[in-house]
Amino acid sequence: MNDGTRQGQVIIATGAPWLGEFATCRQGGVVFVDAERGRCYMAARLKDISRATGAKPDVAFLFRPPKLDAPWLASLVEERKPALLIVDSLSRLLPAGVKDTDNSAMSEVLGALRDIAERFGCCVLVLHHFRKRGELGDNRPVARVRGATAIVNTADVVLAIAKTKDGDMRVEVVKSYWGDAAQPFLCAWTPGENGGTSLTFAGYGDPESVTKVEQAMEIILGALESDLLSREEIAALCKAAGIGERSAFQALKELRGTDKVRGTKDGRRVLFGLAA
Repeated sequence: MNDGTRQGQVIIATGAPWLGEFATCRQGGVVFVDAERGRCYMAARLKDISRATGAKPDVAFLFRPPKLDAPWLASLVEERKPALLIVDSLSRLLPAGVKDTDNSAMSEVLGALRDIAERFGCCVLVLHHFRKRGELGDNRPVARVRGATAIVNTADVVLAIAKTKDGDMRVEVVKSYWGDAAQPFLCAWTPGENGGTSLTFAGYGDPESVTKVEQAMEIILGALESDLLSREEIAALCKAAGIGERSAFQALKELRGTDKVRGTKDGRRVLFGLAA
């Protein structure tokens, strides 16, 4: 689980703006079903966040809980009446024999969580992991969700959270039933006045690098329709469109991986063209 989610527990429990920027719709307790981290780790991290924010949240933890069982979970939510239920992580808590690649099974599991949310009026936040790479060079976050498509299709909102090269966190709304969803934004680590650290809003981010890669792929394919080009010439074309060398070469690599572009030697250099 990332620290943005951990800090979110504090925000829901206190009613403070999330990341100091986004209004909290409802204040209330939090139930955290944790199958990823241990008690010692979570206690230390929450203490750190609490020192930075000056808040002592109403959070109930269940460490190493039983596998997701709808009646048991419904009973827990009915007893605690939380505003937010966090499940971390989906794959770790699936019932025995259920795989996250099974669309039918995942629809049933996530449907049961939706029923709990609607029955008890709470928000359910499910953490799930991405693959490192999508299929056929498609590296958009929504294309890298591991497992069944039902995981995305069943959700009202899907957030992709990743660490940037600078150590900040980048948040992107990749799916939302609401039209006013936030554009991609950055969170940065901020020390508290009394110690501790927390994530705070750090402005809206530029389009993710994968978007630049997709743009570069279009430029490369268009240019190669009329001529063979070297790596340097491809980089120059992309640079003229505001795309960096790294994204240009990543696009070229992915195009070669899908056999759309092939390289041929011309003396000491390699020229690239469209595959026949």
